[in-house]
Amino acid sequence: MKKLIIAGILTMIGLIMVVIYLNYQSPQPIVSSPTALGSRSLNGNIEKIKLISNGESVDLQKHLVKDYVIVFDFYADWCGPCKVLGPKIEELVNQYDNVLLRKINIVNWNSNVTRQYAIQFVPNVRVYDRKGQMVGEPTPEYGKIANYLSQARKSQ
Repeated sequence: MKKLIIAGILTMIGLIMVVIYLNYQSPQPIVSSPTALGSRSLNGNIEKIKLISNGESVDLQKHLVKDYVIVFDFYADWCGPCKVLGPKIEELVNQYDNVLLRKINIVNWNSNVTRQYAIQFVPNVRVYDRKGQMVGEPTPEYGKIANYLSQARKSQ
């Protein structure tokens, strides 16, 4: 009887390991296209939520928009915490007309954008005020992101 129980336990452990392995090998992308993000055009030409890089180098300054608060979300498709935080950030950004979200998929730790911005953790969110100045420090914490966004919206 003990052998049967042990065999059952080992089988369950094996199945769990296979599921984890398959999930790691074929992660579901967070972003498949800007329209998947609920992207909409503001004033005819500014997208509310936009994917701006899939590992390529990117100049954040070129994505700042006068009179708008910009949230840059560095994430990875394979990152569990990114999958949790991403939709929360999108929901937060969608609450305000003058806030835009720019998503940057780092792809992996050796990508150009990861090296360019010395990304050492994801999610890695940066909030810029209407003047183009970063508010606070890069963070993965929703509470800090919401606080930075509130500060950035108040800046003149």
